[in-house]
Amino acid sequence: MIPTLGIFLAVTLQASTFLVPGGTITFYINDDDLNISPRGIDEISTAGLLDFKLAGTTIPGPSTITETGSDTGIFTGTVSIP
Repeated sequence: MIPTLGIFLAVTLQASTFLVPGGTITFYINDDDLNISPRGIDEISTAGLLDFKLAGTTIPGPSTITETGSDTGIFTGTVSIP
């Protein structure tokens, strides 16, 4: 579980040149502590834990993030642009 008090995670965003309503943003979180299973791909519940701000609008984050491969410690998620 992602700690919720006093912890800020470094998040890398990748998006197309133009962000359009109805589009998506893919983001990555690097965190070895979330890498629970070294032989499998971890899926971490983030329901209610991640919010994003885009042009002053708060956008709720995804309910889960998924590790990009076995034992990578790199997790990915997507956010829909309203």
